Amino acid sequence: MARLKDGRAIVAVSAKTADVMEGLDDLSEWSDEELEWGQRRDKRGRWPTNRPKVIARAIHDELVKRKMRHAYDLLRENVHAAVAEQMHLEVDARPPWMQVLEASIVPATRTVATAASLQTDVVEGEVVEEELLDDTQPWDDDE
Repeated sequence: MARLKDGRAIVAVSAKTADVMEGLDDLSEWSDEELEWGQRRDKRGRWPTNRPKVIARAIHDELVKRKMRHAYDLLRENVHAAVAEQMHLEVDARPPWMQVLEASIVPATRTVATAASLQTDVVEGEVVEEELLDDTQPWDDDE
């Protein structure tokens, strides 16, 4: 690959990648495998012979958006069970369980850190708390 004097390189991309970069191709129709591969399958359902050397940022962003949505869905479904299990482990202080407890500290601290994001408003002396895990996600651009 030829480089310019300042170290940058000029890279040619396919017309399909250019369409993705310009926003002409709808990435919501792509499968997760296609996003991970970086390009669509051909007409016969097979992968092209060469993997792309350059992945459009829009492809990366769509993949991250889907993965994070899935991760937050898992967190929303399992946070109560995880905290209950941690409380159970804290009560049972036998040495073998201490290793399990140490392994559970990281998800618990992340959960507690998100609990700090509860919005509290004081309205005429009353504290009103909003729900922590609602259906909106920080990466949803649709809303």
